[in-house]
Amino acid sequence: MQLITKEQLSILNRQNLKYPLAIAEKDYFLTIVSKIIFDSSIKNKLIFKGGTALHHVYLPQLRFSEDLDFSSNLKKIELNQLRDILNNYNFLEVKKEYTSSSTIKIEKLQYSGPLGQPNSLKIEVDYLQNVVLPPVEKNYHNFYGINTKVRVMDIREIMAEKIRAMSDR
Repeated sequence: MQLITKEQLSILNRQNLKYPLAIAEKDYFLTIVSKIIFDSSIKNKLIFKGGTALHHVYLPQLRFSEDLDFSSNLKKIELNQLRDILNNYNFLEVKKEYTSSSTIKIEKLQYSGPLGQPNSLKIEVDYLQNVVLPPVEKNYHNFYGINTKVRVMDIREIMAEKIRAMSDR
């Protein structure tokens, strides 16, 4: 996979996003990692959810989220499956991870991108929350020219999870 240049990132950001450039780079890598995951052998075991799903699938780029959240309650995946998929790319490296009976967390997926400074994002796969509504296949909207479809939680269920999370705080 060929990464865009700093100049390309800067132009796309200026024309479309207007984020600080480091945030635009993180958004770019959220897009790349989503594509990598949904082009992989585990794509049918994961359901994309959370703020990044809202931002890139359902809402027109209204908010920024800096992690990737998934459910995998029916077809469990192992941490090593996810790690092996991500570590196949020389610009990605899993630096900090852990598992529990309810989740897989990659707390630090380091990337080396167009800005030349290492940065990281987070990935969480939840086993506990039951997905009630059938997932749907949708386009992952972005300004980087990366075409990918994701298996995503129904927007009503994402919103219900957000409301539940607010009441738990």
